[in-house]
Order: sequence, then C-alpha cells, then structure tokens
Amino acid sequence: MNYFIDSLLLKKYGQVKAIDFNGYTEETMSDFAWFNDCFKGNDSLPLKLRVRSFDKMFARHSIATANIDQVSIHPIKKKNTRQLSMRVFLANEIADKTYIMITIHKRYQFTDAYMFECSKSGEVLRWCKTGMIH
Repeated sequence: MNYFIDSLLLKKYGQVKAIDFNGYTEETMSDFAWFNDCFKGNDSLPLKLRVRSFDKMFARHSIATANIDQVSIHPIKKKNTRQLSMRVFLANEIADKTYIMITIHKRYQFTDAYMFECSKSGEVLRWCKTGMIH
C-alpha cells in the first residue's frame, strides 16, 4: 500500500488531499479481468488468476492507513464529484508471487486500475495500469 501511495498516487493525482477508503479489502480477489496486456511473457497467468479468484468465498481484511502522512485516507461521508475513492482487492497468490489490484475512481470521470506483482516478502516486482473514462 505504501508503495502505491508514495510512488504512484501522489505523482499521478498530486493535488489530492483526501481519498475515500473504508479501510477494508473488497470481498473479491485480484484478477486480470481488466488487464488484457499486463505482464507479457506469462500467457497462462491471467487464466490462473481468474480461476483462483473463484476458488472459495473470501473475508475482507483490514488495511492500516494511519502511517501515511501525505494524504488523508479514510471513509468520507459527504461525497462529491471531485474526490477520489479507492478500492483494494484481496491478494491472489500464484506460485511464489502475490498479485494485488487497486482501483482509483473519480465519479463521472474515470476509473484507473493498477495490478501489482509482489514477491513473498512484499517487494513490488512489477506493476501495470489500465483504466476507463466514464
């Protein structure tokens, strides 16, 4: 999460002061449903992640955001069209790698989705981004 905030969020969405986030992962696992061209070189990876995402029911996990100073990340009750909201999907493990998807949404404008490939120790090995305009 810190890698995403420090390396991507603050650079791409620099003027943001607060992000709407409920502090929990989604109940669904990260998969490549949005990512047709992500992580070339392993053509079976998207299918493996998709199949794995249907394995069982999943419980939400709490994500600590208290140690992030640059931007306020918390549930925002009063919604407006200028604010960003974030969703973090459950980690999906394939072999010795972990895959995590985070989406950033700005109402009536866009949704950006980021997929991260991480080592077992949590180091981000590579990432990619896709999105759609509303």
